[in-house]
Amino acid sequence: MTPDRFADGDPANDAGVDRQNPGAWHGGDLKGLSGRLDYVKALGATALWMTPVYRQVGPVNGTAGDHGYWPADFRSIDPHFGRLSDFTALNAKAHTLGLKVMLDQVINHYSNEAAAQTAHPAARCRTRR
Repeated sequence: MTPDRFADGDPANDAGVDRQNPGAWHGGDLKGLSGRLDYVKALGATALWMTPVYRQVGPVNGTAGDHGYWPADFRSIDPHFGRLSDFTALNAKAHTLGLKVMLDQVINHYSNEAAAQTAHPAARCRTRR
């Protein structure tokens, strides 16, 4: 599940949304996903396996981190997806429906533009920009 491409539940966090541009944010968020969990359950799903919702770096070469794999900080939710309270509410609702929630977390996808990477340039990945 890629939340940005699923359902927009809070237009207030739609900064930079451009649904005509495949590389831009499209507005889907945690509230939107939470509001459609009954639909997901009706599909026969028993779990949500979501792309990361961590705070992303800004656009790279004109492309947004809407997919979640350019994290700037693994400890906070990207404002485009909502707040930590939205993630907590999503989990609570999913569990009441018998759905498990799993976040994809691939540490080697840490963005080269993230503060942790720029603070330690010798450790930066040289193959991705």
